Amino acid sequence: MGSLNAPYAIKAACFCTEPPAAIPRGVFPCAPPRRLSNLSKACLTCVTQLIAEQGDAILQLPVVYASRHGELERTHSLFDEWAEYGEMSPAGFSLSVHNATASLLGLASHNQNNSTTLAAGEDSLAMGVLEAAMFCRNGGDCLLVYGDTYPDLNAAALLIRAGDNRPLPSTFTELQALWNTSSRP
Repeated sequence: MGSLNAPYAIKAACFCTEPPAAIPRGVFPCAPPRRLSNLSKACLTCVTQLIAEQGDAILQLPVVYASRHGELERTHSLFDEWAEYGEMSPAGFSLSVHNATASLLGLASHNQNNSTTLAAGEDSLAMGVLEAAMFCRNGGDCLLVYGDTYPDLNAAALLIRAGDNRPLPSTFTELQALWNTSSRP
C-alpha cells in the first residue's frame, strides 16, 4: 500500500509490548476469563490504562479492533490438538476467533455502540486507523484497539478523534513515533 492520509488525531494512547501477568481491574466488573491469550491480555491492559487516563466513558464509544493475525497462538494450538487427537476443544475454540478481544470488551462494558473488527493483511493497522477516523468524521471520538503477536507482541489502545490529514501508520513503530512526536494535544 502506498502512503495514505486520513483526517484524524490521536487524543490519547497506551502501548504494550510485553504479555502482562494479569488484566488490571477496570474493564471487567468481575475477574476476567482465565483463558485469555497474551494478545487479549495485552490489548485489554492497554484499554484499562486508557480508562485510568481518560475515564470509563471511553467504553461507550464506537470501537474498532484491528489485527493482522488475530489469535494466532491459540489457533496454532487448536490445530496441534486436532492433529494429535482428531478433535478440537470447544472451550479453546471459543476465544480463538479474530474478534474475541473486541467481543470480550463489548460484553464487559455493556457497550451497544458500533463495533468493527478487521484484518487487512499487512495494512491492518493503517486500515484500523482509517476506520476509526471515519467513525469520527462527524464529530466524537472512537476507541481503536490494535494487537498482533507475530513476529512480536504489539498492542495499543488509542482514542481517535477528527483532525487534520495525517499519514496512516503502516507499522507499530510508526504508530508509536506518530504519538510521541505530533499527535499529543
